[in-house]
Amino acid sequence: MKIIFIDPPTSFEQMYGDWDLSGVDTYCPPLGLLYIASFVRKNGHTPYVIDMKMRDRSLQEISKFILSVKPDIVGISSMTINILNANKVAEQLKEGGLDAPIVVGGAHITAAPQETLRPFKSIGNGVRIDREDGSKGNLNQS
Repeated sequence: MKIIFIDPPTSFEQMYGDWDLSGVDTYCPPLGLLYIASFVRKNGHTPYVIDMKMRDRSLQEISKFILSVKPDIVGISSMTINILNANKVAEQLKEGGLDAPIVVGGAHITAAPQETLRPFKSIGNGVRIDREDGSKGNLNQS
């Protein structure tokens, strides 16, 4: 099974508000997604992690790549500050013809599951589990 994990784009303004951090050159990779991807690989599947915070590719380029992979499932991690961007990613993939389910996980869906799924029709499912052994039973089921 091919599984794509996406960390959606988040602007500095969304992250830090009006603080001027333009002189700070730091970056934190999506460790949670990387951890889940290692779990997926360990269980015999093929994970891809796409970190859209790096901003080196457009949404269209990333969507084209994802559609070329033909994943069996797409997972998008989202906080409240970037749930709109997560939905834009999901909409772009669905408009591009993605047939795989799109699942959102992370803090926002955990805190407000119905309020997230109801308005965002491109997002089909949400995951409120924050540990890998909760998903193991479902990972190998079709």
